[in-house]
Amino acid sequence: MTINLAAPPPCRIGGLAWIPRLPGEDREDAVLMVRANYGLKKGFYQLPGGHADHLEPDWEAMLRHVKRETGIVPGVVRLLGKDWVPANSETGSAMGQNLVYLCRPVPATAEIQLPAAEPGMEPELDDYLWMTLDDLAEHTQPYQARRVRAMWEAWQHEAFANLRFGRPVPVERTA
Repeated sequence: MTINLAAPPPCRIGGLAWIPRLPGEDREDAVLMVRANYGLKKGFYQLPGGHADHLEPDWEAMLRHVKRETGIVPGVVRLLGKDWVPANSETGSAMGQNLVYLCRPVPATAEIQLPAAEPGMEPELDDYLWMTLDDLAEHTQPYQARRVRAMWEAWQHEAFANLRFGRPVPVERTA
């Protein structure tokens, strides 16, 4: 199929942050996640970040969203992975690419400031959690749990996670 360059298919681009908790005594590794209070994501935790605006680079979108969602200005270390997500006819969302950036660790005592609700509205986010691998099944949707597990693996092994809806994309190696 050829692409009409005058009217290309819609594609969302998002930038997400992988913000580890600063290591400490008697603490498991954990990553910062926020709980959505809207739509099909309501009640589930996800990585902070969001969509890029028109002509905005994904890393700038990540920085903008993370500051608004948590009050943190993350220090970016490197691109940790990407996750292709399909279009969602229920929400009208176009297919997209979420690029996940590894950020510098933050102390567990850091002040996380969730965004205030607009007058007469519910807040967009209503909680945050330093998520461990053991917490995922209870607090995230299945595709988020798959994404986080794969990113966790990439983080621990200083690798890159290439995902399709949270599942690793097999890489064919040539001889």
